[in-house]
Amino acid sequence: MKTTIYKSIDERIYCDYSNDRLDRDIVMVSKTDEVKNLRGDKFVLKEGDYVYLYEDIGEGDYIVFEGYIIPNTFNSGPCKWFCKLVGEHRHIEYWDEYNKRFGM
Repeated sequence: MKTTIYKSIDERIYCDYSNDRLDRDIVMVSKTDEVKNLRGDKFVLKEGDYVYLYEDIGEGDYIVFEGYIIPNTFNSGPCKWFCKLVGEHRHIEYWDEYNKRFGM
C-alpha cells in the first residue's frame, strides 16, 4: 500500500471484505450516505472520498485496506457506496504488518 498516513482501527470504517467483494479491488461499503467509524464519529460519504477501512478477522486480528468511494453502478443490490481499493498487489494488509510499517 502507498499509505503515508497512519490510521488506527478506531479511526477506520468497518467493511466486510471477506464477504462483500465484487472483485479483487471493489468492496461494498454502505447502503446509506452516513457511516460511523469504530470510535463512533459520523461521516457522510460521497463519490471520490478516500476512506480507511478494516475488517475484524477474529482473535484480536484485523485486516486493513483503503481506497476511493465510488457509487453503485454494478446493479448489485441495495448497497449505495463501494470502495475501489488501492495499494500494491494484495490491496489488504494484516494489522500487525501495517503497524510494523509505521514503527508502532
